[in-house]
Amino acid sequence: MVFMLCSCINTYRVTTIPKTSENLKAARECQRTVALATGYTQDGYKRLKMDCYKTLEDTELQIYSGEQRPTISGCQPFDELYEGGASGLYYLYYLCKPELSGQKNR
Repeated sequence: MVFMLCSCINTYRVTTIPKTSENLKAARECQRTVALATGYTQDGYKRLKMDCYKTLEDTELQIYSGEQRPTISGCQPFDELYEGGASGLYYLYYLCKPELSGQKNR
């Protein structure tokens, strides 16, 4: 009998985005750009979206590792991208009240 244990430790790259009218408009434009793009591979679409999200104002990035994804009070999930690999790499994007952006809780 063989037992396999998985130490499923994932890495989460969490980007918080202040929920301002400018960022909401820009985020919708990012999603529209990706939706209309043609000729990309699946990874190409993912990179296009990630590059576009980098243009949003006042974003903050935190790195977490663990079995469970981090929770961020005062924020709502906006988008998620998965990159896989030996340990899962997740890119999580959250829209936060402008005054709460940067206040992370686990």
